[in-house]
Parts: sequence; structure tokens; C-alpha cells
Amino acid sequence: MNTVNRFLILFFSLTLIIGCAENGGDRAEGVEPGPPPSGGQPPADPPTVPDDECCLAVSQIVSNDQLNLAIENIWFNNGLTLDFTLSVLQASSGKEFLLTDLAANNARFTLAQLIPNAGESKGQSWSSYITRTEDPICRTQNDVNNSQNQCTTFTTETDPNLIDDLARKVQDPVAVGKVAVTQATSENNGTWSEIAPGQWRYQFNVSIASPDILLNVHRACVQWNFAASTKNLCADFIPSEVVAANDGIAGSSLSSGFYDNNSARQIATEQTCNTCHEKLAIHGGGRT
Repeated sequence: MNTVNRFLILFFSLTLIIGCAENGGDRAEGVEPGPPPSGGQPPADPPTVPDDECCLAVSQIVSNDQLNLAIENIWFNNGLTLDFTLSVLQASSGKEFLLTDLAANNARFTLAQLIPNAGESKGQSWSSYITRTEDPICRTQNDVNNSQNQCTTFTTETDPNLIDDLARKVQDPVAVGKVAVTQATSENNGTWSEIAPGQWRYQFNVSIASPDILLNVHRACVQWNFAASTKNLCADFIPSEVVAANDGIAGSSLSSGFYDNNSARQIATEQTCNTCHEKLAIHGGGRT
């Protein structure tokens, strides 16, 4: 090999080495410098980043979205607890999203037990654990000032016979009289917790005394408050059986055959009523 050839080979070799040093290896464009992976293994895959489109906020629900809600479990862990799954089929995109930011004002919870009717009345009736007192009388000046009331004076008198008719909130002669009555109501001041995206837990504020010995049927219901309408959810259960099983399913209507062995006054379902009335509702909102 002559001198010229040797010179050319040496020149091109040096050019290749210098080019790699300047533009290749861990200094190449788009490559961050750093040590090679330990043990000669390739770099590990980056951690999976959650899909930002997996979830939907309650405020993003619109009237024509479809809500898919279900009671999944019933527990007695430090009180009566219900587990839910909640998702939204978005009308605009056709995609299903999980709900991630439930709050107390999105639901109302009721709880009742089925007990024998008093006196000579036959059958059974639902008795609510959650009650309020409805007083038909204006008791303060604020009651009088409330535009929804029709009274012109107020009273602190407790004897119905001594209460002036002008102190009644409703002046219609067919209105219920002057005695405060106890009414069933709902709660939403229990404890909310998110188990996983789209999975929620609600622990009732009201308590059931000694659930491990209660054999009568109970019913827990949820009335939802979203921009899109949805059916209310109910589940029937026998506290002692739920406590004994402790699996969230047995002893409740979440298990098959519950109504084969237990009467729960399923006289008419919501679906049956709505075959004639379309959407049967009262007072507006989510009361269906």
C-alpha cells in the first residue's frame, strides 16, 4: 500500500471518529446525556400515565347525557354503608366517563324498615329512620316574612286550641290543622369517600341500633341530583343477615332470590308506573 492510500484511510478514519464524538452517542441530537442502564439492561418503560379523558366532573354533565348508576354493596362497618359505581355516557362524544367529584348536594339518602301496622290494621308499612317535624304554624317573625307562608302573625303557643288561625302557614280551610307532625325525610350529611375512580362509598349519619339482631326488611334509597335525569336507586336488606355474611351482597336484594324469601311490599315498580305516566315525578328535581 502506497503512502497516498495510507494517508486517505487515516484521514477518513479520523473524520468518522470525530463525527461520532460530536454528533453521536449520548451527545446526539435529541438524546439526554447520562450513564448507561445498570447491569447492561435496556431502560425500563416509563410509568403508565393515567388517561386524562377517563373521568368527568359533575359540573360537565348535561341534560341529554346518560347516567349509569348502581348500588354494588351493603355493609355494616361502623354504620350502614353503601358502595356505588357511577359513570356517564356522554351524548356529545359517545364515550363513557367515570364520575370523580361527588359531593353531598348530589344525592339524598333515605332509610326505612318494614314494620307491622299498629292497632287493628293489617299488613305492614315503612317506618323511616330519618324524620323531621313539620310545623304548620308560624313561630317567628321570619316565618311571617317568608313569602312562601300565608300567615300574618306568629305564636309560641303549643296548645292547638289556643293558636289563632292567622298564625297558620297555610290558610286554606282544608289544610291540616295546628298540630306539628313527624314526617319522613332524607339525609346527605353522612361520610362520602372515593374507593376508586367511579366507585364511591356513603356511610349513613343515622344509625341502626343492634343490626346484628334485626330480622325485618330494611330499605335504603338514593335520590340523585344531576343535570341529567336518572332513576333513583333502592336496595332492600335484612341487617342481621348482612352483618353475618359480611360480603356486601348476601342478605340483600343485591343477591339473587332475595324476594323469593322476603316480602318487601314491591306492589309496583317504577318501571311499571312509567309505562303509563312516562316519567312520574313530584315536587320537581330528581323526585321520580
